[in-house]
Amino acid sequence: MKINFGLAFYGRGYTLSDSSCTTLLCPFSGPSNAGPCTNQVGVMSLLEIEEVITAQGLTPTFLPDALMMQITWGDQWIGYDDADTIAFKKSWADNECFGGTMIWSIDFNSGQGRLVYSGSRVFTC
Repeated sequence: MKINFGLAFYGRGYTLSDSSCTTLLCPFSGPSNAGPCTNQVGVMSLLEIEEVITAQGLTPTFLPDALMMQITWGDQWIGYDDADTIAFKKSWADNECFGGTMIWSIDFNSGQGRLVYSGSRVFTC
């Protein structure tokens, strides 16, 4: 029996206690604000993350020790995977003899049938 390795198509977020401390493991006061589509505090779909990056003019930061990306703006912090970190994790899982990989949750990566990584990056709920 083999275990599948899960990959997230969403980010987890927090409201920073001090907006001048914007790195992983900075203190936080609670979950991040809800996104317009998921409408759930502390969670953003990849589509919502892409929209925030564009709307806020952000440059995501790669965190090599955590193998993930982060974005910050104001007092908000979001950690997530992008196409590159997902590809790396998929390759790693394949080399470690996992049964395969699975996405959780595919609906966090699509809007009106379009996938973020299929070319069109239209932000729709």
